[in-house]
Amino acid sequence: MGLYTHYPDLPDLPQNLVNQITEENVRTTINTFNHPDGENYEIPWYSLHQPSSAIIDYLSPHFANNMRIKIQLITRELLIHKDKGRAASFDYIIKSGGENVSTVWFDDDKNEIERVVLPEKQWYFLDLSKFHNIYDITETRIAITIFESTETELVEL
Repeated sequence: MGLYTHYPDLPDLPQNLVNQITEENVRTTINTFNHPDGENYEIPWYSLHQPSSAIIDYLSPHFANNMRIKIQLITRELLIHKDKGRAASFDYIIKSGGENVSTVWFDDDKNEIERVVLPEKQWYFLDLSKFHNIYDITETRIAITIFESTETELVEL
C-alpha cells in the first residue's frame, strides 16, 4: 500500500450529516487535540473534535470497534510533522481548504516524496507514519478522520 489509497467502497456521508459539519458548529465542541506533554494543546490553526452521535452511529458499522472518529479543522499550513499515537487514518474531506490544497509526504531528510490533491467527499487511507503536511490552504479544511489509537492524539515536529 502506498502513502494514500482511495477507498471508493466506503459509504459517502449523507448530505444531512454533512450539513451538520460547519466550522461554526464544530468549534462549539471541545478540542481534543493533545500536546506530547498530555495537556490539551490549543493552537488556532489545528483542532480535533468529537462528531455528533448521528455521525458516529452512521460511520461506526463500517470500521473496527477500536477506531476513533473525529472532525479535524485546519486553517493554515502546519509544520512538516509525523503523527504520534496514530500511524494511519481514513479521511473524508468535507471541505478541502482551497482550490489546490496538496497533501505532501517527505522522507526522513524532509525531501518531498509524494504530492496529491485529494478530492472532497471521498474516502482515503493515509500513511501518517511518514513526515507530511498540507500546502496551499486558503480557507478552513474540514475532514472526518478515523484512526486506531493507543494514545491520545499527539504530534512530532
